[in-house]
Amino acid sequence: MFSLQAGAYVLMAMNRIRQMHAQPAPISVTQMSNNPYVVKLLRKAIDGGAFKIYGHWVKRSENQNRAALFEIDIKRDIKLSTSR
Repeated sequence: MFSLQAGAYVLMAMNRIRQMHAQPAPISVTQMSNNPYVVKLLRKAIDGGAFKIYGHWVKRSENQNRAALFEIDIKRDIKLSTSR
């Protein structure tokens, strides 16, 4: 049947396949510097750091939340409610 060495190679290959599935693909520094929001972990780190710095500007009301800190444009319904 199998030798001990062949069995060890099979186990190492199975372990490698499991690790490849669990770990994300490597990303280059140039790709991260061009578009850092592609990587979910980096995006969460950037957003978390920005909220720690600028979180005091976000008020807890019904027309402003944590997402308001990261919005580029003001939502249309908020513009309409403030212009009345």
